[in-house]
Amino acid sequence: MDNYLKIRNFGPVKDAVIELKPFLVLIGGQGTGKSTIAKLLTICQDYLWYVNILQNNEYIKSPFILFNIDSYFTKHTFIEYKKGSIHIIYKDGGFTLTDERYTDKENMINNYAANLMSEQHRMISAMGLNQDVPYEELFNKNYYLLSANTRTSLYIPSERNFAGIFSSFIASMMLSQVPLPNTLMNYISYFEKSKNKYPEYKLPFMDITFQKRQDKEGILIKDADGENKLLPLSDCSSGIQSLLPMLMILDYCIDNKFFRSYIVEEPEQNLYPENQYAVLCYLISQINKVENADSHVITTHSPYILSALNNLMFAYEVGQSKPEETEAVIPKACWIDAKRIVAYSTDGGIIEPIIDNELQQIEAERIDGVSQKMNEQYERLLDLKIR
Repeated sequence: MDNYLKIRNFGPVKDAVIELKPFLVLIGGQGTGKSTIAKLLTICQDYLWYVNILQNNEYIKSPFILFNIDSYFTKHTFIEYKKGSIHIIYKDGGFTLTDERYTDKENMINNYAANLMSEQHRMISAMGLNQDVPYEELFNKNYYLLSANTRTSLYIPSERNFAGIFSSFIASMMLSQVPLPNTLMNYISYFEKSKNKYPEYKLPFMDITFQKRQDKEGILIKDADGENKLLPLSDCSSGIQSLLPMLMILDYCIDNKFFRSYIVEEPEQNLYPENQYAVLCYLISQINKVENADSHVITTHSPYILSALNNLMFAYEVGQSKPEETEAVIPKACWIDAKRIVAYSTDGGIIEPIIDNELQQIEAERIDGVSQKMNEQYERLLDLKIR
């Protein structure tokens, strides 16, 4: 296992050894460690954090505070991250970082800082931000946008519905410094930029169009008189509130090549099963465009997401010998090579792999164990009735 994340005694995660491949899928109940793992992986891909570790300064635990997981550390916590040349270890209350590309720590710090600054300037230019002001002033004014770019991963939180509910009030909320989670504020900042980039956005696989006009924004609908009007996103269904900002942000960031990986919590949120399948296919097709990718992560509660992943892996396998016929069933952009994906369950704080390597499929009993239990209960009740 060349690339991995090991965790012991950190929040709900008691013991985990997670192989890192281009796609990582985590399924489990609430409070079982899915988000903890996703947040840790996001932090471990934060170049500003690397500099803080090397300088051993007071900001080492800042990203853990921002993700609200700083209280998870105990005297028994162990964390190890290995990806490419970078190796990070937390034990006995301290972090160490080594990079096989460098032997001198000062050289490492300078290179990380230079790469970080270069990427942020590229991002500033791509976003069309005003570069005529001093960098410090520019950074402070666009803190949530630029601070997120110290990481190679964009974290898309499960509480993203707020971005849709409060869409009309986002600017005033940010100016008023409403105390919302940092991950959500980062997300909202990207939503604001994506709306400017796409003043008209057609939601993929659904007949829905979002428009942003000078004085208002919302979903384009026809009123009782057949006239076009805009329905505020806050008045739309919870599924649209969750889905539309997420896909707009994803398209915006991938089009501008801002990140090397995307961490998506519960893409199925508030969606009908048919749309759960559609959103997963779209996510995979977009994420497949990312060059030099790190590990993309999807956390889920949904058995439909697992079933869909099996279909996408099977499509890749069948498509190697029958590409045209397979693409008529599932678009090639959505196929996944089973060798590029790992999946784990997170029940009871113990993390277990759930892909059968021989079959190259997620184990059938892992897909919908709840339905299996309900069927067993029904059979027992039926037996009682017959007797």
